[in-house]
Amino acid sequence: MHPEAEMNLRVMTYNIQSGWKYRSEPKVIDLPAIAETVKRYSPDVLVLNEVRGRGVTDTRYTDSEAETIASLLGYYCYFGRSIYVSGTDPYGNAVLSRYPITEAKVFRIPDAFDKTSDWFEPRTVTRAVIELPDGESRRFFTVFASHFGLSRGELEMASAFSASLLRDEPNPFVMMGDFNAEPSDEVLTPLYAYSQSLTDLFGGQKSFPSDLPEMRIDYILPSKGITAASAVVPDERESDHRPAYADLII
Repeated sequence: MHPEAEMNLRVMTYNIQSGWKYRSEPKVIDLPAIAETVKRYSPDVLVLNEVRGRGVTDTRYTDSEAETIASLLGYYCYFGRSIYVSGTDPYGNAVLSRYPITEAKVFRIPDAFDKTSDWFEPRTVTRAVIELPDGESRRFFTVFASHFGLSRGELEMASAFSASLLRDEPNPFVMMGDFNAEPSDEVLTPLYAYSQSLTDLFGGQKSFPSDLPEMRIDYILPSKGITAASAVVPDERESDHRPAYADLII
């Protein structure tokens, strides 16, 4: 058997705020603008947070946002539902990929003790396995997508639960999403036992809010052994978050 050749892979995470154009009045859903923002950076793999499915109660969501954006990009996609808004309308995270998604599953994050918080929302982690091009052999790469809660208890539970998934993952991986904590927050420490922080590469770049960013709460965490060549938060303002991307060598 021949050893696997190194491969360059650009990965991106983007909280799209349900497709709403940031600060638009009246509010406008503009998925083509989100797709054009993504196209400018041409990621191979993309995680989206705050994604809506086809609305039943809220008919402004006329189709699956993940599928619409994937169609505009020419990507494969998997939508991982976290909740039903109003009991009917799907909402969650999505993984989009230039390469085929061979399997996917949604894991519910256990509820924290402080779920009575006004900001509490059930959260999930989506695991998607992508088959990368590698000649005649098969090569797999796993993407974890999540959007952590806002309360301290939710953050602690999400970090610990996600770390348990990373610990057991057999493939090279990246975990991405909006974790609602800044890089210096020790709540993220469990994740670093099984992944690597790109804080040094991101430097002082911030991702939220997109017009006058004050913090970086959007993350790209590759597994140990993957080389990260660069990490960028571009000045994009379609959503309330800026996207973040990194160039990985796997």
